[in-house]
Amino acid sequence: MKKQYSKFLRILITGMLCIGYFSISSSLAQISEGGLPPSFQFAGSLRSEKLAEQVPVNFSVEDLKAVDAWRVSQGAPLRVAKSIPTSFDIANSGDWISLPDGSQVWQLHLQAKGAIALILYYSDFYIPKGAQLYLYNAAKTQVLGAYTHRTHPKNGPFATQAVAGDEVILEYVPAPSGETPRLRIREVGYGYNHLEAIMPEVQEAPGAGFSEACEVNINCEEGADWQEQKKGVIQMIQYIRNKEGEGGSYICTASLVNNTARDKKPYVLSAFHCSQDMLGEQPLPLSKTVPTDCCCCLTTRSPTIIMYSLTDGIVQICFHSRA
Repeated sequence: MKKQYSKFLRILITGMLCIGYFSISSSLAQISEGGLPPSFQFAGSLRSEKLAEQVPVNFSVEDLKAVDAWRVSQGAPLRVAKSIPTSFDIANSGDWISLPDGSQVWQLHLQAKGAIALILYYSDFYIPKGAQLYLYNAAKTQVLGAYTHRTHPKNGPFATQAVAGDEVILEYVPAPSGETPRLRIREVGYGYNHLEAIMPEVQEAPGAGFSEACEVNINCEEGADWQEQKKGVIQMIQYIRNKEGEGGSYICTASLVNNTARDKKPYVLSAFHCSQDMLGEQPLPLSKTVPTDCCCCLTTRSPTIIMYSLTDGIVQICFHSRA
């Protein structure tokens, strides 16, 4: 018994030390400043939009779902998107458009046919001071941004929140200084499953929202003693690349964890199965987390984050709060 307790204590301490893999200063949490793309106010007077750049879809969604179902049965996290390599860059893609008020914006219209949502992963993301970037869907019912210099001041790899539907438009408003931005889209995440759990814009799939027998909805009377704790529950999307170099986005749950300094650094605590090595897939450098037996259902109003690995092994966390 004593040996078992010591072993458990060592695992717990090791796991707690490794929570640092999840950490990132609050200044790097994804910041967007609201507003609408300038082109929206001239929608009726602009020339017809150009055709979307097509992102090649060379796979079967039904095949992906069949493989995913087996993996989940073996304890793997849920895959929500398959990554498609791209090389879109503000320097070689899209168009500069003159608006009726004399200003200019850059637009890039992408389509990956049949996707329920699109997630953009950037190899470099830098917005000069005074510039703005917006993302929106074809119907203009979902707008992300404005992303500004404050969003990601150190530039480098980045990801933006999922946009519902199979089309996304990027609209960049240049800086008064004329400084050149860097927007290089390395991969497009082709959303095909489970995203209705975190996106009200995506139509709910049959069977969505059902839970295992051990999972009790925290909003029911059984969860009365956990109403404060539920405020820290999050849903996260992790980018994981396998040994063959194929990337994918996976959804899992976690909890925000405070530290003794109480400086609001966004440490995250999750379960091992959310990033474990399945079928050769290489997890992000956050697999040594504290295992948890907590069973509770999330509401769709939980905050969502996107996590992905940087070249130096650090994990970028992008928070997307939901009211």
